[in-house]
Amino acid sequence: MHDNPRHEVQHTWAEIARAEDHTDDPDLTRSLIFFRAHMALPSRLASRRVLTWLTRFEELARFVREQDRMPRSGTGDELEHRLHSFARYQRRNQSDLCRYQQELLECLPHFDWSPLDSAWDQNLERYECFIAVANRRPSRRSPDEQEQRLAIWLRNQLDRQRHGTLPHHRVLDLRRVERAIKP
Repeated sequence: MHDNPRHEVQHTWAEIARAEDHTDDPDLTRSLIFFRAHMALPSRLASRRVLTWLTRFEELARFVREQDRMPRSGTGDELEHRLHSFARYQRRNQSDLCRYQQELLECLPHFDWSPLDSAWDQNLERYECFIAVANRRPSRRSPDEQEQRLAIWLRNQLDRQRHGTLPHHRVLDLRRVERAIKP
């Protein structure tokens, strides 16, 4: 129906808002408060906290749209640092967010609830592809920079495994991939 996922979310919530009373569902009630405040609809229930969250979200959305990435820490830019902290806080407190807030965040390109897990999964996929092509582990001494990075990532994971800090499901993932190496 809509090309923009954010417009789709807003359209869906407009339909929900037009429907019957939702006071029996606290999350739905809270979502509608956020939705109405976001659409600048009159709502006596929109607190300063709701309006502040929506302002921060809009700043984050603008940053992502202009930079084509999520904000990072340590860049020296105060706004970017604040937006990075906001996004990190949202991820850490996902269970405290209402559905409308979660859906808005999920519409942002590059937003990920678990960016470290996603990065790990991407590296595992790269490792799996490397083994499928080269039939060996990557080497840190390779002239190829991508292979060097992959070798360093793998070494870090094997060190974590040896020290018992790599989660068991990750150990199993690495073992599964390594079984593909043919003698």
